[in-house]
Order: sequence, then structure tokens, then C-alpha cells
Amino acid sequence: ESYVLTGAELGKYIAFEVTPVALTGTTQGTAALLGWIGYVSPAEAAPTATVQPITGILQVGETLTGHYTYYDVNNDSQGTSIYKWYRADDSSSLNKAEIAGATGITYILASADLGKYISFEVTPVALTGTTQGTAVLSAWAGAVVPAETAPTATVQAITGTLKVGETLTGHYAYSDANGDLEGTSTFKWYRSDDGAGLNKAEIAGANAKTYVLASADEGKYISFEVTPVAATGTAQGTAALSPVTAVVGPKQAQGTTTSSPTADTSDKKAEVLINNTKVNFASSEVKEENGRKKTIITLDDEKFNVQFSKEKDGSIITIPVSNNSDIVIGQLNGQTVKNMEDKKAVIEIKTEDVTYSIPAEDINIDSISEKIDNKIQLKDITVNISVSKSSKETEAIAENSSRKNNYQLVVKPVDFEITCKNGNNIIDVSKFNSYVERTVAIPAGVDPSRVTTGVVLNKDGTFSHVPTMVKVIDGKYYAKISSLTNSTYTVIWNPVTFKDAEKHWSKSYVNDAGSRLIDNGTGNGNFAPDKAITRAEFASMIVKALGLTGTNFTAKFSDVQKSDSYYSYIYTAYEYGILAGYSNGKFGPQDLITREQAMTMLAKAMDIAGMDVKVTDADISNQLELFKDSESISIYARQTAAICVKNGIFDGDTKGRLTPKDSFTRAESATVIIKLLKKAELI
Repeated sequence: ESYVLTGAELGKYIAFEVTPVALTGTTQGTAALLGWIGYVSPAEAAPTATVQPITGILQVGETLTGHYTYYDVNNDSQGTSIYKWYRADDSSSLNKAEIAGATGITYILASADLGKYISFEVTPVALTGTTQGTAVLSAWAGAVVPAETAPTATVQAITGTLKVGETLTGHYAYSDANGDLEGTSTFKWYRSDDGAGLNKAEIAGANAKTYVLASADEGKYISFEVTPVAATGTAQGTAALSPVTAVVGPKQAQGTTTSSPTADTSDKKAEVLINNTKVNFASSEVKEENGRKKTIITLDDEKFNVQFSKEKDGSIITIPVSNNSDIVIGQLNGQTVKNMEDKKAVIEIKTEDVTYSIPAEDINIDSISEKIDNKIQLKDITVNISVSKSSKETEAIAENSSRKNNYQLVVKPVDFEITCKNGNNIIDVSKFNSYVERTVAIPAGVDPSRVTTGVVLNKDGTFSHVPTMVKVIDGKYYAKISSLTNSTYTVIWNPVTFKDAEKHWSKSYVNDAGSRLIDNGTGNGNFAPDKAITRAEFASMIVKALGLTGTNFTAKFSDVQKSDSYYSYIYTAYEYGILAGYSNGKFGPQDLITREQAMTMLAKAMDIAGMDVKVTDADISNQLELFKDSESISIYARQTAAICVKNGIFDGDTKGRLTPKDSFTRAESATVIIKLLKKAELI
């Protein structure tokens, strides 16, 4: 007469039926069914919660919001659920700690959260029934960046000879706590009556990092001012003024020098090489500036161009200097550069330890002329190509960064610079359309196998990878550094071994990527080689591998915020045409990248690296028909997939499939990127 309901009755209706049976006579009567009751509800259970990602800007002072869905199988209404917030050192919850007082569904990021990862926890509570469920934790979000602040500039002493007609250079270090790259900072020069700045007055038209002293400056004292401007965020910082120089002297008489009587003399004849043939079409000036030896080799443009017009295309023009100078400058005019560009010539500045090779077309002299004044003649533009040993201040910054990150400096930093000048109009050539090669000698006694990579010294004092390989020239070891920018470069030793890749098939590739600063792993000495990689992570790896620097961060993707750690990498990749995003205006940074999406990015990266990315329709058909699943490749990805397969960057699986729609692991990502750099002969 009783029945215990089971799971089979969940949601059903129940009825009770009785068939009367007599002890004697006609023993069994007709069954009688009582009315249906129901439906049967679940057994009493605790409520549950499903969390979604935290939303909000990951920046100190900003508000984060936790999100979750409440559910109770018994339809008990939600009561006062319990919220907690946590901070940790990384996304794997290292040193996870509850944030005191953070008990609401929102949380305002505090200074203690800087650099940390944040997670939201909810314990669902019902009004009735079994009231409390199990706590659930959201995914970690981070790292938290500083509150939005303006950039800052720290100025150093002005360098140059304090005589009318000489060029002074202002120096400063740019910094931004939010990681915003430098935009177009503004410069001013001032003259005053004494070293204390009496009657300081701005010099009209002097708005570059360098300034040519005019006759009005004689007897005056000069200072340099920079107002740092960021490309994004709080754009403009506070102006910073350099120390005032000593008094400016009169114009240096012809044939004299600014150095001591024992210094080298000026205006000596100098040799340059045209395809290794010596010609005496240059003069040499050697002088001392602020304790540093400076050599300027100036081409006799008229004589040089007469001879050069007879040379074949692809000539190499070498300006050699072997006098242990701290600063070496090759000087020529814009028309000579244009003549070299037309014949696809390469200009080399060659010292005892450094060679700087720049294709003339990468100077882009026509563009420079337009920026200065398109009415001037190219011969009136002075082009200076310089190679300099970095200042003591820059050396100290590089050494400090090395110690902080446990790197070992193999060579001292070297500065590379190209400036184009007409009067007080000076344009820096700091970005190129193709990789420019620099070779730096590895010091005697240093094992060449203890060279990991060349790095660029960023304005904030950090290092970034630039493609580098070791080569032997005339029996001597050099680091060949290939870069798309001018800056300060050095070479480091940074061997990295990831614990969880020790027995993994990708060991050599992932360790190489880590050693070259292309990917730092996932924390605690691990790389997580089999973890699927996101679109943001893959784009970041490509940008770091190629040594790219972005300059134009116009908002494009609604789901990529300035506070995101991958912000600059995604927009740099966009600037270089490596990625385009989705048609809905989003990039999907946390989406797992598919193999065909990865091939599309890689094909663009191969083009930047100078690899052959031309394929015909026949190539596409021939390359893709090798795979059983070629028909599943999206139309947009067929060309780029063929490029990757043709160049040996991508392979199929053991079943002869390319699996274009599958996700891509971190190990596979490191592998194809290192393969790309090697096949492009950049490492």
C-alpha cells in the first residue's frame, strides 16, 4: 500500500490501483484506480551556479563584475548567495589569496592587484530547501595593469660640439607605466644668457631631437626639452628640460678641430669601396666630443656619382673606418642616395667590430623630401648613417635589465641611426620595409655557442627579440641581427629549458622559442606544449618572433582593450597586415585558433620575412590535393595553406590529413614559427 518514488518517476504522474480479493466465494473483484497525482519533482538538492568570464577593464581603479547563472532543481528561489574575489601571481592560481572585504558581485581593482590575476567565486544559496551549494570559481583574468597615467621622459645631457655650425643632440628615456608605446613626442630647444637659465627663450623652428647651432647662439647656453607623447591612453606627459650646456663658442675655423693638439686632424682623404674596389672620393674628419672619438666620412658626391653611374645594379658601397672610433658617420647627399636606390645599391658602414648594411631604397629619400619640403632639391638633403657605441648611461640600462631578467650580455650595446637634414629640419629614418642586416663581432674568448639572440633595447629599458644567427666571416664569429627598425641593439645568452617539454617531441622548438624571448611559457618553468593556443597568444608569438614594433594603434577590434596584455601585439600584427579579425568587428582574442587561421597569419609573416609566397592556381591544387581532407579547407585559407605547405612550414598528420578546422597547440605554434625563421635564414 506504499511505494518509494525512484528516479524513473521524475516528472511523471502517479496513480494507485487496487484489485479486491475475497478469502472465499468469488475471490477477485474488479480493479479500481484512484485519481492521478503529480507530477513527481526531484529529490531535494542543493542549488548550483555556473560562472562566466569576469568583465571589466583590468586596470587599477577600474571595476570588475562577476557573472554566473543560478539553478535549483527544486525551483527554490535564490537567497543571499556568497561572493568572494581572489588574486594570484599567474593564471594557474599560484599563491592564490582571498581579497579581504571583496564580498560583492563587483570589485574595484586596488594597487595591491597590480600585476596580479583575478578570479571571482560564488557559492549559490537558496531561500528554502537545501540552502547552500558548492562554491565555483571563474577563470583567472589578468594581469592587472597600472592606473591610466601620462607618459614620462627622463632627459640626459646634451651631446655635440658647442660651436656655431655644429649639431647638438638631445637625449631622453621614454617611459609609460601602462605600456603605451611612444607616439610623436615634441621637442623644443632654448637659449639663455647663463648656465642658470637667465632670459631663457625658445628657439624658433628648433623642434627635432637635433639642433644645428646658429650664429645667434654664440655666447649663449643651450637646453633641450621633450614633452613625451604616447600613441594611446593618456597621451601627453609633462615637459622635461635637460641641464643647460656650457657656453657656445664661435664657428670652428676651417682645418681646425675641437679636440686636443694630439687628436687626429680633419679633412683627410678617405677611401670608400665600390664593389670592393677602392676609390678616393671621400674625406675624413676625426674629432672628440664629450670624451668620445667621432669620425665622419663625407662622400665627394660629384666625383662618386660619375664613377657610380658606370657600375652595375646591385652594387655594394662600403665606408670602412678602422680607427677605434666611438661614433662613425657616413655622410652623403639625398641625390646620391636616390642614384643608389635606382640601381638597387646597398650602403655599408664598416668598423672593426660592426657592419651596418642598408639597401638605399629603404631610406626612401623621396618620402623624406616630401616631409621636409618637396620644393628642395635632393642634393640639398644631408643623409647621415651612423654606428655608435652606446653611451655609459645606455650601457648601464642594458646591464641592469640583463641582471633583472637573468640574461648575460655577450656584447656591449650599439646604436644605429639614420638622419636626413636640411637646415633645422631633421627626419629620423627609423622603420624599414624589409629586414636590414647588422653584424656585430662576438668578442674574442666568448664561445659562439653561448649566443642566444640579438635584442633591441626598448625605451622603457626592456629587451625584445630580433631575429639573429651566428655566422663566420674571415674566420671570425659574428652575430647577424636582422631588424625592421633602427635602435639600440645588443646580444644576450639566455638558455631556457621548460620542465614539461623535457620528453616532448617539440622540446628543441619550444626551448628555442623561450630562449629567444618569443614565449615565456605558462609559469613555474612550464610551457604547456599540448595546450590549445588562442588567437591572441599566436599573434603575440609571431610579432615577437619577427621583432616587429607597431606605431599606429587606432582602435579596430571591439573586444581588444588597451588593458589587455596582448593589446600592442594584436594591433602591431594588424598594422603589418598579419591579421584582419572577424567581419563583426571583433578579433576573438580568447578563441582557440584553428590550423587554417594559423596558416593565414603565417603566410603573411612569411611575406614580411622575405620568403617566396607566390603560388599559382596549379600550385594550390597540387599542394592541397596531397591531403585527404583538402575539400574541408575554407576558401579564404586555400592560398595561404598552399603557401605554408609548399615552404615546408606545415605538414599533415599521420593519416594524410591537414585538419584545417582543428585547434592548434602551443608546441605546434612554437614549431612552425621557429621553422619559418630558419627557412627565411633569419636565425
